[in-house]
Amino acid sequence: YSGGLLDALAAAGQSITLLTQNDGPRIPGLTVVAVPPSQFRPRPLGLASRWPASVWQAACPVRQSRFRSLLGQQAWRAVVLDQAASGWAAPLADAAQIPLIYVAHNHEASTRKAVATAEPSPLRRPILRHDARKYARLEQALVRQAALVTAITEADASLFAQQQPTAPALTLPPGYAGPSVESRTLDHATPRRIVLVGRFEWIAKQLNLTQWAEQAVPVLAAAGIETQVVGTVPDTLRARVARAGLSFTGPVPSVAPYLANARFGLVAEDVGGGFKLKTLDYIFHRLPIAALDGNLEGQPPGVLANTLTASTPRALAEAIIARIDDLERLNQMQQNAYGAAITAFDWADRAQRFL
Repeated sequence: YSGGLLDALAAAGQSITLLTQNDGPRIPGLTVVAVPPSQFRPRPLGLASRWPASVWQAACPVRQSRFRSLLGQQAWRAVVLDQAASGWAAPLADAAQIPLIYVAHNHEASTRKAVATAEPSPLRRPILRHDARKYARLEQALVRQAALVTAITEADASLFAQQQPTAPALTLPPGYAGPSVESRTLDHATPRRIVLVGRFEWIAKQLNLTQWAEQAVPVLAAAGIETQVVGTVPDTLRARVARAGLSFTGPVPSVAPYLANARFGLVAEDVGGGFKLKTLDYIFHRLPIAALDGNLEGQPPGVLANTLTASTPRALAEAIIARIDDLERLNQMQQNAYGAAITAFDWADRAQRFL
């Protein structure tokens, strides 16, 4: 999301200086000021801070120093904070009397509380609850200070409006600038496989994968259907959830070959809200979507009408089993969803609305 928005803003001619840890591809038109991750502080030490642990970690002395230096270099039009983890910079922007724009990726107060509640470990749960309360306080301060708040979904925008009715909130769903498959036909040669794309480093993603592995994978495996996880999975998590019917690719240079060899793309996230960016990869690679209820926030009606949904992982697994060999219906789903999405996710439009 961040990369797409930056790309589109730069393409629209907006001058941007990006203070970052510089771990992504270069974006033409941006001035980059990099603070390598090696300068960051160990996150666990942030538990005693007034900041959430990830915010304290990001607010390393080198990054704060470079931000202060940047603030004095010119008359900035705005300071844009990408995600709540950048919230450490808000007081410095306020002191410099520069308008603040908060680009929210989630409604942190509700998302972090849900993650803490879902944590199975009685030792970790109170730590996450404490951190969630700090995120809620930080988020409230950001929304109160911001001249503009952007939300990825209407649901999050509504929550921000309830927090601070006077703060203008702009719903800014993602665009899509990735590869697009012009045509595809699923047939009997397509493996009876579902694919789950993602990076499973955040605790919410790990909880969701664990739930799917425990509740759905055995049901699918008994019917001869494989769940393939494409992306980064920590070794400890992989060992914990390993079982028959579940495979892992690790990081891959392109998801395209894996999406082309599956019959469903999976979105199964009970914990953690927001727009699920993987759905766009599925849609534009013409892969039918199977999702838990509530996981397709922000999708147009034509996409929603052409997905397979259920309320629990087990129920979704059973629905997949019932539908996975109906190739005619699967091809209708992917074709109709693609047609409904083709004009709905334009980054150039998002950049103009933002500006």
